[in-house]
Amino acid sequence: MKKIFLLGWKDLTLAFRDRAAIILMLLAPFVLTLGLGLVTGSLSGGSSSGLSAIPLVLVNQDQGELGGELVSLFQSADLADLVQPQLSADPAAARKLVDDDQIAAAILIPAGFSASIIPDAASGLSGPQVDIEIYANPSRPTSSGIVESIVAQFANQVELGRVGAQVTVSGLLQSSLIAPQDAARVGQQIGASQAQNAAAGQRITLNGVEAGSAAPEFNVLAYMAPGMALMFLMYT
Repeated sequence: MKKIFLLGWKDLTLAFRDRAAIILMLLAPFVLTLGLGLVTGSLSGGSSSGLSAIPLVLVNQDQGELGGELVSLFQSADLADLVQPQLSADPAAARKLVDDDQIAAAILIPAGFSASIIPDAASGLSGPQVDIEIYANPSRPTSSGIVESIVAQFANQVELGRVGAQVTVSGLLQSSLIAPQDAARVGQQIGASQAQNAAAGQRITLNGVEAGSAAPEFNVLAYMAPGMALMFLMYT
């Protein structure tokens, strides 16, 4: 036992003779603990987390009603705390803002978007397919992903209204409630109404959950610091 104590005392004496080893042994745990606290946000005063005021630009070149409905969706009070939309008429300028990392995404609504979904009153046919372009910022994947999800939900609601209009017209024709020559006009009216209702009626809402005062808070720094201290105690 005495030999083990003497060997330990010798190693301790040699360690304290090395100034670099002493600095590393004493300073490294504090530096790593400070870095961990900064990374996890445990040293910040605020306790709230989450995304808010995501900057984005809307370029609406559509002359129809659906483009305006999408703009109104992003400007609605339901999304006021989540997104911070700006309007622009220049797609190139909107893309440049994304490239300069000033916004999370640019939403480009091309001309003919509404006409590609709502049938024409005279012919009963829709225009060529036109897609909404989302120019996302790769350095903000979470924010741009949220914007893409909102646009995708809007598109799904509009498509649901369009399919519902087609089913309704088919049912009216089979029931002889409308004449075949009136199918185009009725389909256009129902399609426009269904698409608008689907876009405007199913607003996207945010559900906020507020933790009670008795809910325990998980502190990453308090969880990791003892383990780091033991690690340096064993390996220094």
